[in-house]
Amino acid sequence: MQSRLYLKVAEQILAYIAEKNLPAGAFLPNERKFAEMLAVSRSTVREAEVALESAGWITINRGRGRTVAATFRPEIDPLKDLDELELLEARSVVESGAAALAAHNITQEQLATLAELMEYATGADWEHARHSQQVFYQTLAAATGNVALTRSIDHLIHAYFKAASLVPDHDGQVAYLQLVKRGFSDVISTMTDHDPAGARKAMRSHFYDILTFRLDCMEREALAATRAASARERERFLMQH
Repeated sequence: MQSRLYLKVAEQILAYIAEKNLPAGAFLPNERKFAEMLAVSRSTVREAEVALESAGWITINRGRGRTVAATFRPEIDPLKDLDELELLEARSVVESGAAALAAHNITQEQLATLAELMEYATGADWEHARHSQQVFYQTLAAATGNVALTRSIDHLIHAYFKAASLVPDHDGQVAYLQLVKRGFSDVISTMTDHDPAGARKAMRSHFYDILTFRLDCMEREALAATRAASARERERFLMQH
């Protein structure tokens, strides 16, 4: 299945590392070479490499290639128990500022990657779309050119997506993906124009839309739970009389 292709590629890259017995710090073939070796697109290799970096297997050194990581990245304990909405607020503050910086520094290649990822991030396969959304945010963070900021945002993104585990119903998924496409499109437009103020505003608006969507979902869930509890109480009362 196409939506799982990047996972297969990630496994093949790991197999390559094991077969070559590459030590920590060893350089890997570049994106184009892996694409040729594995007969896949460069964007699929890119997704696989981001997933491997997130898992701690490889390190993506911006402008210097990919290397085998020394160790797995540990869990981010300070963030793991935080509430989804609290993490979303933190992301809005940090990533809006990062978007402004990225608007200064983003390359044409990164812009092309964002445009491609937007299509994957709004596709029909919910799981694959969610992963592509993470990669979009990570690519945008990397476009700042600031390693410390990129890593901090990466931690926030992973913590948030773990906390925001609820899968909405079909109509909810469609609505959310439309929201994402609108937000990503606005962000890419400001990046293309190299407009820092516009990028900051577009990112804040995007996160506000996500917040509104999540709150609406929570309200519906709470209402449904209250109605279910009321129905149980009515049934219990009737059974006793």
